[in-house]
Amino acid sequence: MEERPLTAFILSLLGGLFVVVGTGLGFVLYSSSPYGYVSELTGILVGVSIAFGILMLTMTMLLYRRPELHVAWGVTILVFASASITSVFSGYGGLGLGVVGMVLGIVGGAMAIAWRPGMGVLGMGAHSGAYRVCLTCGRMAPFGYAFCPFCGAPAPVVNPPSPGPPPPR
Repeated sequence: MEERPLTAFILSLLGGLFVVVGTGLGFVLYSSSPYGYVSELTGILVGVSIAFGILMLTMTMLLYRRPELHVAWGVTILVFASASITSVFSGYGGLGLGVVGMVLGIVGGAMAIAWRPGMGVLGMGAHSGAYRVCLTCGRMAPFGYAFCPFCGAPAPVVNPPSPGPPPPR
């Protein structure tokens, strides 16, 4: 099974959903209230905010489908999440969900950029046990391998210290 940036995926997905739902619901409630005056600018900001939320969701799905391009997807998620600040100006402040979605999208995008495959410790399967850090790629690899399973670099040879003379009594 291929490793994926699940934490970044979940945070970005929730962020995109919060931006879309918060902006849409805030606009509907604002426009139906007796004090809500819907100007042309408010309608444009709602459309732009929902478009940013949908683009965030699209990039999040691409992050899940193609994790090898995690930096590109993370940057675009980060940009669209930052731009979704327009949800604040679209009726009742996007019910606060727009801001929460923006923050979740920013954190998820940053985590997608910083994610590296192989950084998580493998599960309790056949390879469970002691791990070492590969000196070439920096990922965690089990001791049982003569070569790093991620980059192919030879594992360093570790000689245990000699027992030496017994301690005096």
